[in-house]
Amino acid sequence: IDPELIVTRRATPPISKPRAARASPSRARSARAGAHRETGEPRAFRGKHLKPREGRAAPPSPPQMMLCIIAAAALAARGAGEIVIEDFAGPVDAFFLDDGTAAGLPSSGNSALEKVDDGLRLNYDVARNGPFGAALMGKIWDGYRDLSNASSIRLTYRVEAASSLPGHATLGVVLLDGRACGLAPHCSAGIGLALTDYLASGNVVLDKLGGWRTLEIDLCGEANPYAPFFGLDREGRSLDPATVQGWRLGIVVDSLAGMGNPATGSIVFGELAAVGAGPAKPPPCAPPPRAGARELVDVRVNKASAMKVFELGLRHCAEHCANDGACAYFSTDPRRNPPVGAYPSCYLFAELHADDVTFAAPGAPDGVRTWWYEDAREALCDACACDAATRRADCTRADLATAP
Repeated sequence: IDPELIVTRRATPPISKPRAARASPSRARSARAGAHRETGEPRAFRGKHLKPREGRAAPPSPPQMMLCIIAAAALAARGAGEIVIEDFAGPVDAFFLDDGTAAGLPSSGNSALEKVDDGLRLNYDVARNGPFGAALMGKIWDGYRDLSNASSIRLTYRVEAASSLPGHATLGVVLLDGRACGLAPHCSAGIGLALTDYLASGNVVLDKLGGWRTLEIDLCGEANPYAPFFGLDREGRSLDPATVQGWRLGIVVDSLAGMGNPATGSIVFGELAAVGAGPAKPPPCAPPPRAGARELVDVRVNKASAMKVFELGLRHCAEHCANDGACAYFSTDPRRNPPVGAYPSCYLFAELHADDVTFAAPGAPDGVRTWWYEDAREALCDACACDAATRRADCTRADLATAP
């Protein structure tokens, strides 16, 4: 370790001020497990974010040297097994920002990037003006970045201005695999349309303000909408962590926001990294957690009655329902038809009426599945005579149609 650099770290304050840890929100029914972890832990900055002073520093005193050794050991421990994909320290023009027009879609709005002391701010203005509404920023490399010795992807961020459309704007993380493109000259052009997208979406709803937060996603991707990273090509390829050639971060507005209705807000990105002891888990990826939910086999529900929708967010559907006090049912539909704006989606329902429910033939091939939380059945007592001691409800004259 360069002693001069160590002394400079000790003598020069970091760019950003210390931030207090933010406690994770409590959950009535926790569905979190394994594939998606979001915490409010404060961000620890890497030493390379600090610039040494010009000239030669004075020799350190013994107490200073001891502090430097401790700090260097902490930095070394933190860096073990970690690959910084992006520290967001570069100028704004080092990143691309797309409003959808690069893919031939109508513009989603006038979003902008802004450099701040401790990261990169995205001031988003996103509306669904066509089959999809998003603002996408990112970076493409001329060669591959090998992430195969990590087990997950970690993003640190903070929401500076909450979405103007609560519940309708979410954050997506995309890894771009260059293996199929083969490093041809066009592979690194533009926003990486020649590369294979692996998308983790529906993880974060941009409604809560606060300090730095951490999103962690299992580093596993395949052509399965329930995977941590869902492969958007139709070739059935799986993500190869050794041939990642770029990344994107996107703000996506769902279809329930209404056509042309913009969501505005701002988010600051601090660091994108591959972390954890590898190697990355090969497909098949671990199934999504659905703790406490029971499936309604062969039941289909009317999507128009949904109170919320998370497009391209199937993996976290149970989690979103569990964390929403009004949600009793959730349904996942893996089908997609992008030209008409249909994507694999998660639907949340506060209640279902008799005309919202149909039954498919056993084993129907559409892949649609529906679950419910039993504790939501307490609402039955509003219409029926309930006995708390026996946990029985008498609905003899209630004229109900129930499902289930």
